[in-house]
Amino acid sequence: MPLPTKEEINPFEDDLDGISACRNFLGKTLDDVEAMLNENSGLYQEDLLYLGPVAFRYYLPAIARFFQNHRAVQRSFVDWFAVVLESRLENERGELAPVAGQLVEVCRVIDESWPDPEYLEHYRDVQKKYVKLTNEFLRMVAER
Repeated sequence: MPLPTKEEINPFEDDLDGISACRNFLGKTLDDVEAMLNENSGLYQEDLLYLGPVAFRYYLPAIARFFQNHRAVQRSFVDWFAVVLESRLENERGELAPVAGQLVEVCRVIDESWPDPEYLEHYRDVQKKYVKLTNEFLRMVAER
């Protein structure tokens, strides 16, 4: 599969957030994106919300590997990724259907990997989000 194009990363030409995502992701392979997340996931977390749906699906394996390999990811990144998935479900549900099975696995990895004791109280709300997201993605898999 070819790398996402500028238009696939930023489908809204003048969108400043999309321009930022394009600046950070254009020309990047899955390995590049995983390395970027390994280096500083917080720097790129907002871009995940603004990637176009084609680019998000393309880069999902790198995001999944990042979560699988880094069980102690920044708490803010875990929280933000739930927001990313909720927003994408609300706004582009059909675009997630082809990767719903992958999203189930990512949500399960996140749910099984946290919380650390310091994060437990706050995580309960985030954990509920991931349980709900997992169930939504499981429904999508069943509907396919």
